[in-house]
Formats: sequence, structure tokens, C-alpha cells
Amino acid sequence: MAFIIAQKIKDETLMAKLYNLAGALAFSKGDYAEALKQYTHRLNINITQKDTSGMLGAYYNISLIYNARSEHRKTIEVSYKAMELAEKTKDTFNLMGLNEGLGMAYHQLDEPEKAISFLNKAYRLSVIKKEAYSQTGLLIDFGNIYQKQGNHSRAIRYYDEAIMLSKRNSDKRRQSIATSNKAMSLTYSKEYANAIIHVEEAIKINEEINYVKGLADAYSVKSECLFFQNKLEEAKKWAERSTEISLKIKARREEYQSYQLLSKIYEAMKDNAKAFYYYKRFVNLRDSIDSKEEIRAVSGIEFGYEKEKIERRKKYEQELAANQLQKQKQIQNIILIAGLIMLGLLFFILRSFVQKQKANIEIRKQHEIIEQKNKDILEGINYSRKIQEAILAPEENIRQLLADAFVLYKPKDIVSGDFYFIEPIFPQSGNEKWVAVALADCTGHGVPGALMSLTGYNILKQSLSETNISGPGQALDFLNTGLHHFLKQNQKEQQIRDGMDISFCAINFEKNLLMFSGANNPLWIISRNGNKKNSEGEALKELAKQGEFTVYEIKANKQPIGFSEKTEKFVNHTIELQKGDMIYLLTDGFADQFGGLNQEERKAGGKKFKYKPLRQIITDNANKKMTDQKQALEIAFENWKGELEQVDDVSIIGIKI
Repeated sequence: MAFIIAQKIKDETLMAKLYNLAGALAFSKGDYAEALKQYTHRLNINITQKDTSGMLGAYYNISLIYNARSEHRKTIEVSYKAMELAEKTKDTFNLMGLNEGLGMAYHQLDEPEKAISFLNKAYRLSVIKKEAYSQTGLLIDFGNIYQKQGNHSRAIRYYDEAIMLSKRNSDKRRQSIATSNKAMSLTYSKEYANAIIHVEEAIKINEEINYVKGLADAYSVKSECLFFQNKLEEAKKWAERSTEISLKIKARREEYQSYQLLSKIYEAMKDNAKAFYYYKRFVNLRDSIDSKEEIRAVSGIEFGYEKEKIERRKKYEQELAANQLQKQKQIQNIILIAGLIMLGLLFFILRSFVQKQKANIEIRKQHEIIEQKNKDILEGINYSRKIQEAILAPEENIRQLLADAFVLYKPKDIVSGDFYFIEPIFPQSGNEKWVAVALADCTGHGVPGALMSLTGYNILKQSLSETNISGPGQALDFLNTGLHHFLKQNQKEQQIRDGMDISFCAINFEKNLLMFSGANNPLWIISRNGNKKNSEGEALKELAKQGEFTVYEIKANKQPIGFSEKTEKFVNHTIELQKGDMIYLLTDGFADQFGGLNQEERKAGGKKFKYKPLRQIITDNANKKMTDQKQALEIAFENWKGELEQVDDVSIIGIKI
């Protein structure tokens, strides 16, 4: 039906595909005459259409038919014709198949060296093209050569590899061939029981896929195995079945092998007449296949092919030499014209050079000025860092005021917009000793942030000496008012919309009391003691529980220090602590850092660390010393950040009561 439609619409491409399909079906059934007819129709269409790839495919299929019919001269003739075309078009896929076909043909002509040479070429191309199906067939071909040479252990290794590969690719036809051939090598190795198992498996596969030639081969192998075991009647039955199929499909090599086998069987059965009858048929067919005329014809084909290659090479070299001579003349003309153009341009180039030299002198001067300014700016920033470091409490003072604590301080730039404030408080009345601890995050980072930090620090320092300030809340009110005046934020025409977030607490270590107030930044308390309350009896907010530890949060006012649309008084919180409680002040730099758990996440731009994992790290290390907690936080930060840039200043203060 498909042929009729294709002919009606005159679609030659479709017709070629249908002929190819019909040829493949006939080949699989062992009807080689019909297969040759269909493949020849396809070849004629491919030639008319000048479809080189199609022609190569048709030639290859036709060579397989001639090989199956043991017509080796025709196999080699077709293969060399196609080889010439494939080499011209550099068609590596078809070169692979053609080399395999030639290898198989030379194997049948008892020329193993040539066979292996062509098969090796085909195998290298199959590996390059990743053609698993072709590799399976080539492994079988190698096995056949070594089997014919009597090297059965090596042949079996190739067959086993072919069986494994064919199973992986669901290639039943090649699986049956490799299994049947392995059974033959096992028979020659006198492993009869194992040989029968393999040949039965091959017969089963061939019956399943209706591979007629495969059945002929497998029946012949089974007969051979039974013959060697002196089971002559059974051997005769399977040899006759193989002969019947070989005659039907005109497989001459399988046919003469069956005659040889029947001759041996009848001779063993003492039936000399039949033995001689089959021996004569075997000899006649063998001589027609392996005749000297056939071998001479093949040699003539090879010589003709090599001669053509030499002549094509000679012609190519002559054309190449002529082209090179022509190119040399063209190059000489181009050089002459280019020389004249260069002489004309030389004057303009020299003039431009003089002008550029003058310009370069001016550029170098400007560059030197810029370099000096950059140097001055950098020196100024480095000096600013020294000033900023001078206002921060030194490590020695921190240890005197806070027995067990850490300060994690990682500026993004040379100078920082974060600052910490750790100072003793001496009340006007009473002998109580308090320590003020604050951690602030000013607007921006680098130089602008650093300037804001100096201003904030000085106003905060001044608040400690004010008699009307009795807690962190009033201190932040004082800081807020002072910063407003300093930045002229009450004057709309000169308004600076900057400020800072801060957490500020005062600690009495003798009474274990904590007073806290914050602008946007809260305070965390980690304690083994549950149900922690403030001075008014209100339960503190629990953020998380981790083993024996509970994380509490004291919220800050939702407003910054400095510019704000609506200003309220800062709330003062008082909490009674227990021995072993830990308090943490932090800015948002750690939680906002972009990174990831692995290099792939970081390469994709990363994601924010966030506060929940930060609390997890602190609680996981809460049983450790505060200095060890600092180290754990630093390692976690660097592992998360990796090669990405630090996005903000990072500051955390941890204090153990």
C-alpha cells in the first residue's frame, strides 16, 4: 500500500526508504535474491538523486548479501567502489561498515592478516562514532578469525564480550550469532555440555526473531557437537536441517559446511556411499567458493583500486602545485599593491605618531596626578582606620570588663560602618558597678559609615556622664537627639537621611542584672533556665529550643537612631539573669551575607545566610568557651561566603554571665 501511494505522489525519497525496508526484511528472512533486488532498486534511486549517503548505505547492504552468499569477489568489488566514494566525501560512518565488510570477505578467503587490518580500521571508527551495534558485530568477526586459526580461548573472549554488549543493546540477532559461534569454539575445546547449553540458547533466540540463517548455523553447530560425542543419529538429523535451510536461502558456505559434516557422519556410520556422495558435493561447492580464479579476481580489484588511488593522488598534487603557483603570483601582486599603499600611508602615520607622542606626554602627566591623588586618598582612609581603631575598646580593656566574652568584628572595607562600645559606668550614687556594651550599624559602610560611627561613638560616650540618664533607653534618646542636631535633620532644606541601628545594654555582674534598649537591633539571651521573665514579670519571647538551651529575644524599638518619620521614646527592658546565661548583640551583616553550602550554589550567586542558621550555630556551640564560639562563627562565615565578596560589615558580641 505504501509503495502504491509513494508511486502515485512520485516521492522518490520515500520509495528509496521503502525499498531499503523491504530489502532488510528479506535479508532477515534469508531471502537473499529478493533482498538484492530491493537494495538495487534503492541504489538506482540514490544514484538518480545524487544522494551520496544513500548510495553508500545501499552499497554496504549489497556487500552484506554477497558476503552471506560467499560471493567474495562481488563483495570486495562493491566494497572498494563504495570505499572510493566514502573517502571522497569523508563519510566515516559508512567507511566503518565498508571496512568491516572487507574484513569479513578476506576472512572467508583465508587471508587473516588483511581481514584483521580492515576490521581494526572499522573498530577504531566504531569507537570514535560510539557505535555499540557495530562494535558487537566486529567483536564477533575477530572471534571468527581466531576460531578459524584454532585459538579458541581467545575467540571465546571476543564472543563473550559481544554477547554482553548485544544484551545491553537488546540486539538479539548478534546475540544469537555470538552464542552459536561460542558453542562451536567450546565444541572444539571438548566442552560438549557447555557447548550444547549455548547452542540451544542460540536456537531459541533465532526462533524467537525468525532469523533463518542463524538457525542454519546453530543447527550445524549442534550437529558438530553431537558428532564429537558419537551421537551420530542426532547429529545427522540436525545436519540435514541445516542443509535444508542453506539450500532454501542459497547460503553457499553454510551449504558446503553441511555437506562436509554429513560426509563425516555417514563415514562414521560406515555408510561409505552416502559419505562419498556428500563429500563430492562438499568439494565441488568449496572449489567454486575458494577458487584460484576468485582470488585472482580479488587481487585485480585491489590493484585497480590502489592504482586509481595513486592516480587521484598524483592529479591532486598537480592541481595543488598549480594552485600554489597561482597563489604565489597573487601574493606577489598583493605585496606590490600593499607596498605602494604603505608608502602613501607612511607620511600620515609619521605625522600621527608625532601628534600621539605629544598627547601621550599629556596623558602620562594626568595619570601621574590621578595616581598621586589615589595614593593620598588611600593614605587618608588608612589613617581614618587608625582613628576608628583608637575609639574602639582594646582587647585588654575588654578582658578586664568582661571576663568571658568575644567580639567578632569584620569590616567590609578598610574602615567600617559598624562600631562597638564597651565602657564601665560609675553611677552618681551607690557603689554598684555596671558595664555598658553597645553594638551599632551605621548607614552604609566604608568612609561614610566610618564618619557616622565616630559621631555616634562620641555622643554615646557623652551620654554616660549625663546625670539625668538612668538606663540604656534614655541613653539612646540622648544619642537620637544629639545625632539629629549634628546632622541638621530638623532643617528640611539640609536634611540628611542617615542614622544607625544599635543594641545597647548595661550589665551588673554582681547582681546579674541586665538593662537593654535597642533601635531596630534586638538582643538574644541563651539560657539553660526556662521561663525567663523581665522585671515586670512578663515572659520573654522564646525563639527556639536546642537541647538544654532556650533562645530568648528582647525586641528593640522599630525605629533607627537619626532620621525617622516618627520618633518615640526608646523602651528600657530590665531582666534578671542567672550564672551561665549568655547574651548576644549583633548587626545584620552576618545574616545578610550571600553564599552557599557548596561551590555550585556560590557560583549561581548564592543566597542569604539568614538569622535561623545563625542561632543554630550559636546554640550548637553554647557549651564551649566564648573564644571557641567566636572561632566557630568565623569558620561558618568563611565556608558560607567562599570566594564571593563580603556584602556588609559583620559584628557580633557574645558575653557569658
